[in-house]
Amino acid sequence: MFSRIYNSNTGDNQLPADQNLYTWIAGLQQRGVPIDGVGLQCHLTPNSGLTYSPDLDSMMANMAQFAKMGLKVRVSELDMRIPVPATASGLADQATAYTTVVQVCLMSPNCVSITVWGADDAVSWIPTSGYFHGHRARLLGQGPD
Repeated sequence: MFSRIYNSNTGDNQLPADQNLYTWIAGLQQRGVPIDGVGLQCHLTPNSGLTYSPDLDSMMANMAQFAKMGLKVRVSELDMRIPVPATASGLADQATAYTTVVQVCLMSPNCVSITVWGADDAVSWIPTSGYFHGHRARLLGQGPD
């Protein structure tokens, strides 16, 4: 494992804005700041049209970029919120999104772990955050709504 990590709330998919993250980390490395890896906070909304939907090719390119920089990656905060009441289609999209993230990690030699925000919706941070109203179906198991 690694102990010196930058935990980012961006950078799940490789987007133009992520170049800033790469540049910033490269600057840290050039100045001799010890950094072993990057944590990706994957707070996702499958098929939302936002940047919060995982894309296999984009995430693979992102992992490869971090590997070129000599960095390990861990998915540090994985959840995927969908609106409730959850529909069969929404749950299928959510399952696809979870599968995509797990596939990316398994296919990327520098991806060392995945951490989810609990296993059941009853213990999720989302309802207590004050954000994402109407998005209670978010974790591996369905808690009471």
